[in-house]
Amino acid sequence: MANENNGRENRVSRQSWKPGKALTTLGKIWSVFYTGLKIALGALATVAIIFGVCLLVFIGILGDYLENEILPNADASLDTIVLDQTSYAYYLDSSGNIQTLQQLHADVKQQWVEYEDIPKDLIHAAVAIEDKRFFEHQGVDWFTTAKACVNMFVGAKGQFGGSSITQQLVKNYFQADDVTVQRKVLEIFRATELEKRYDKTVILEYYLNIIYLGERCNGVKA
Repeated sequence: MANENNGRENRVSRQSWKPGKALTTLGKIWSVFYTGLKIALGALATVAIIFGVCLLVFIGILGDYLENEILPNADASLDTIVLDQTSYAYYLDSSGNIQTLQQLHADVKQQWVEYEDIPKDLIHAAVAIEDKRFFEHQGVDWFTTAKACVNMFVGAKGQFGGSSITQQLVKNYFQADDVTVQRKVLEIFRATELEKRYDKTVILEYYLNIIYLGERCNGVKA
C-alpha cells in the first residue's frame, strides 16, 4: 500500500514539472537560430550553384575566345624586324681614303648596336627603371601587372605601368597602341612566346635598339 502511494506521488511530481523561464527562452533562441541557419545555408548553396554555373560558362567563353581570337595571332618572332636605319654617303678623298659625305636619315634616326657593345651601366639602368624583375619573370611581371590594375581601379595617385620590357618590345614591334583588352591579352601571349624563343640578352638588345627616345631617335645608338 505504501509503495502504491509513493508511485502515485512520483508520477504526479513528474507530470507537474515545467521548464523554467530560462530554459524556455534558450529553446526559443535555439529555434530561431536553427531556422536562420537553415535559411542562410540554403541561400549560400543557391549562390554557390549560380556562381559555379556562371564560372563554367565564363571558362567556356574564354576558352573559345582564346582559341579563335588570340592564339592564331599570338605568334611572335624577332627575325622579321626591319629597321629604317640611317644610311651614309661616302667619298674618296685626295689620299684615297673613304670619308663620310652625308648621313641620310629616314623618318627617324636609327642605328643598330650589338648587345656586347651597349654599356653595362645603360643596360642596368634600363632594367632598373623599366622592369626591375626582367631577369626573373617569363615575359610578364604579374606582380607589377596586378598593382597597375589595382591602381587603375582605385584611382591611386601613384602612376606606374605594368608592362615588362618584353611587353614593351612587343608593343613597339607590332606598333599596337590601341587601348583594348584584346590588344593587352595578345601582348601578354606574344611576350611569353618571345621569352620561350629568345634569350634575355637578345630581347634586351632588340628593345634598346627600337625604343623611341625623343628627337626622332629610335634606339640607344642614335
